[in-house]
This record gives sequence, C-alpha cells and structure tokens, in this order.
Amino acid sequence: MTCWLAIRAMLLLGVAPFASPAEETPASVVFDRDQPARLSVRTAKSGHLLVHPRIDDRDLGWFIFDSGAGASALSVDAAIELSLKPVGRGLHRGVSEAMVPFIEWEATQMTLGPATFHEPRLIGMDLEYLSKHMGRPIGGILGYEVFSECVVVVDFSESTVELHDSDAYQLPHGDWQGLMIYQRTPFVRGSFEGHQGVFRVDTGAAQDTVTFHAPAVKAYDLLEGRSTRPRTIFGSAGSLDIRVGTMTSFELAGRTFETVSVGFATQDVGAFSDVHTAGNIGGQFLEPFTVVFDYKHARIGFLEED
Repeated sequence: MTCWLAIRAMLLLGVAPFASPAEETPASVVFDRDQPARLSVRTAKSGHLLVHPRIDDRDLGWFIFDSGAGASALSVDAAIELSLKPVGRGLHRGVSEAMVPFIEWEATQMTLGPATFHEPRLIGMDLEYLSKHMGRPIGGILGYEVFSECVVVVDFSESTVELHDSDAYQLPHGDWQGLMIYQRTPFVRGSFEGHQGVFRVDTGAAQDTVTFHAPAVKAYDLLEGRSTRPRTIFGSAGSLDIRVGTMTSFELAGRTFETVSVGFATQDVGAFSDVHTAGNIGGQFLEPFTVVFDYKHARIGFLEED
C-alpha cells in the first residue's frame, strides 16, 4: 500500500457516503474538440501515472492521477502562490486513528488536455514527501473533481490517460458494468475464494494488487490457516501494520487472478476500518485492462484486447 493512502482516503465534510455526482455541485467542464483526448503522461519511478494540468493559467508541475482520491489536492505553497480563495476547512482520515485538518481552496479554472474545469476545488496539503517518493516534484493530486466530470480512460500497460465528454462517449467494444460511488471514489464487485465484496478501483495504488479492510478480514476469516508476513504502510497521518499473504483466486470483471499476493489489514482503525466495503484494488490488477470510468452514468468498462 502506498504512502499517500491518507490523501486517497480523504472524506469531505458534508458529503453523503453513497452520493451520485449528479447530487453534488462539482466544477463545470467545457471540452475543446480541437484538442486530443489523450493527455501528456509521465510514469513515476513508483509506477504512478502523472498528468500536467494548468491551474489559473499557471504551470504547477506534475500531478498524480488518482481515482482513489475523494478530493483533489494542491501543495500549500502553490495555493498561497496563486492567491487562491479558501472556501472551507475540514478533517481527513489517514491510515491510523489520527484526523488531519485541511483547507479547501477554489481556483478560477483548471485545464487538463481537452477539458477546462471552472471553479475547481482543491485541498491544500504538504506534498513534499510525495515528491521524494515519485522521484520528481509533485504539484498535486487529481481525483474526484476530474473523474466526476468526464469519461476517463486509463491504460496502465501503455501508461495512457484520455478524457472524453461523458454525454458523447461510446464504448468501443465490450459491455458496461455497474459502478458505485462511495465516499467520492469508484467501487465495483469482486469475488475471492468463494466470497463476494465491494472494492475500490484505485489508479493511485499503482503497485498494489488488493488490500482487504480489517472488518472484511475478520468477517471472512481471511487469516485463518494462511501464512502471512508483516508489512508497515505509511500515510500523512501515521502508519499501520498489516499482513501480506497469498490468495488462491480473485475475480474481477470476468478475469480470474490466481495465486496472488494481497494485503490484509488487521487493525480496525483509520482508512482500513470501513465496514461497508471489502478493500482496495490497485494497478497490478488493473494492468490487463483498459479501464473506462463513467461516473455520471454510474458505469465502468474493463476492456481487454479482442
């Protein structure tokens, strides 16, 4: 599990746990048809996909592209430099029991490829530790504010990201599946060793397979008779010890992954204590697919080559 889980688990105060994007008021978006849908993308040394927005017509560097981020983030220094308007304060929950305060900022506009977002809101955070982990300066993280407004197409194997108008996009092949938005992040159903659960689809967990939440580990006795080893994960609000072991099978979108290494949270605290969802699916499971997110229509496509 990656070191910025605390940001990806961020909850904005006043947002219902299960909320459709249509029920909220995200930034409006305008598409420039003359611009290509494919974004300029770099791959960090950690495997994460980085994109390059402009905020209030300023170049702030590379941003992590992260479906697991319930709110987008901007470095505090950049927010001050841009003289952004503070519009709210709140707390986010990290990997431990600690709650970390944040300030929410509003920009005038943000441009990312063909899409221009008006009055986007971003959380001011200290992102210096992310820059060290990524091997290059990181200006922020783009999550829900982008995913909720566009059809987003992510191909991990080719390291590509595309943005499309959700009212005009057509799936090139295959079928849509149902998508649930929970705490402003995308969830789908998965099957594992004879059980079923609801899992976050997390492009920000680039090198992970699946990490199970502590309530699911307990409910399904996932550690019973299983050989595991310890691992510590870190976040901006602390650290947490988990166990890592082998799972015989995990099925996602009709594809079965066999004999895979997964994580098991054992402490019922922080971001891993959610009782409504089973866990988090990362980039290692997403790599065989081109993943198409369509929040507005509550659907997702897992496309494989014909």
